[in-house]
Amino acid sequence: MDPKNGSSFTGFILLGFSDRPQLQRVLFVVLLIFYLLTLLGNTTIIALSRLDPHLQTPMYFFLSNLSFLDLCYTTSTVPQLLVHLRGADKSISFSGCVAQLFVSLGLGCTECILLGVMAFDRYAAVCMPLHYTVIMHPRLCALMASASWFIGFANSSLQTVIIFLVTLCGRNKIDHFFCEIPPLLKLACVDTTVNESELFSVSVIILLIPVALITFSYGRIVKTVLRIKSASGQKKAFGTCGSHLTVVSLFYGTGIYIYLQPNHFFREVTLLLKLACVDTTENENEIFCVSVIILLIPVTLIMFSYGHIVRAVLRIKSATGQRKVFGTCGSYLTVVSLFYGTGIYFYLQPNSNYSQDQGKFISLFYTIVTPMANPFVYTLGNKDVTGTMRKVFCQDYDSR
Repeated sequence: MDPKNGSSFTGFILLGFSDRPQLQRVLFVVLLIFYLLTLLGNTTIIALSRLDPHLQTPMYFFLSNLSFLDLCYTTSTVPQLLVHLRGADKSISFSGCVAQLFVSLGLGCTECILLGVMAFDRYAAVCMPLHYTVIMHPRLCALMASASWFIGFANSSLQTVIIFLVTLCGRNKIDHFFCEIPPLLKLACVDTTVNESELFSVSVIILLIPVALITFSYGRIVKTVLRIKSASGQKKAFGTCGSHLTVVSLFYGTGIYIYLQPNHFFREVTLLLKLACVDTTENENEIFCVSVIILLIPVTLIMFSYGHIVRAVLRIKSATGQRKVFGTCGSYLTVVSLFYGTGIYFYLQPNSNYSQDQGKFISLFYTIVTPMANPFVYTLGNKDVTGTMRKVFCQDYDSR
């Protein structure tokens, strides 16, 4: 095999946090706890949505999809990281790296799109309540969810093929804790400007379009809620949207930070690019463009949607109604803020301002903390979910 070709490698070395041995034990314990909480929380959401007929609605259908996504996304990186933190062997096979990149990138892109779909669901529920059941038909819900998965993994397939067609320099040490595009591109021996530009363009589409849709939807929601005369009605409307906005903020925030910055589509990808022996300017620019599209468009849509929601809620005369509306939206906004916030911070900054250590910890937040927080954001304060949990636990206790 050609020593400069990626196929000549039998594997890579994931440096991870090996430069900070004093932190590895602490990180192992903390990440293990977070991972277990992620499994417990998201599994609970999926189970409750299946068990309670009252939760078999479009909102919880999409929430179940989100929980499953988070379970898979975290599992694609955390177990391996835990093994590396406790062992001396930091290697990952070539095929394992390809699979990890494909799965993690596909799940991340799918979540970007799914969060936008969830914003549309909240928009239909708040702004068009009389037509909600007709608009959000089970077939349409299934179609939108399927489309999210298809588009996410179609993009991942394309990006994975492009990345591993790049000629490497024989170096196999990735300064990150899992395989991602930026650090892989750093291993290239050729000019990766074109790759980076393509990645940037794709990121802009996947991140910014959903954000734009979310912003638009919530702008309309706010406008509608403000027209509600009942305070309790406003509160209910905002309550259903709050959880979604929370998740969106968490997810897109980190995503935009990671993907939408010069010479940095996904800092994991950038770290890979640092291994390259040639100019990777084109690759980095492409990644930046893709990140802008994937992160900023969805964020814009989300902001627009919530602008309308706030406007609608302010028109509600009942304080109770306003609190309810904001409550439903608050959780969503929290998640959105976490996701997009970290993403934007990670991707949309000059390469000169980026440090590898910073990127690693941001990635931890993006891949572990957000998936763990999602189920708690959606369940805490949600009377439907908490009521179902009490019902299930009480029935189980009584049966004994």
